[in-house]
Amino acid sequence: MLYEEQLNIKIVDTIFDPDVYGSDLSPEDIKKRRPDIRYYLSEGSSLYKVWIFLSGTDLPRVDSVTYQLHETFDNPIRIIPRTLNNLDCSITIWTWGIFQINATILDKVGRSYSISHQMNYGETLKDYSDYIKYIQENPEVSSGATLIA
Repeated sequence: MLYEEQLNIKIVDTIFDPDVYGSDLSPEDIKKRRPDIRYYLSEGSSLYKVWIFLSGTDLPRVDSVTYQLHETFDNPIRIIPRTLNNLDCSITIWTWGIFQINATILDKVGRSYSISHQMNYGETLKDYSDYIKYIQENPEVSSGATLIA
């Protein structure tokens, strides 16, 4: 049963590792730091490493989250319990595209909540397009981005 009351929880997607850069990076914070953008070139396409996680003041009420990724993913349904080692129910994916993530959150008393999120890591990539192009053209340069071959 889904409840009309909603938790103060949102889904976040980022190309910056939240364990390194924090989970609440503003665009100004990103521009001040040397980005560590992980990507893989495969058959002319770039796959980007994207972190997906929950954020919000009601996070302590969460027991688990079921993420529904795009149907083209192997195992598009990911059930992630909230644990001491994963307090924000994070997952990491490799993707080339932007899609809507649907999620069902189960709280600690067994109530379910549905939320959706349109991925927006692509907006951040636009800010770094010249940087990414430079790293792609000069893979020997080790200045923050990582080209995974």
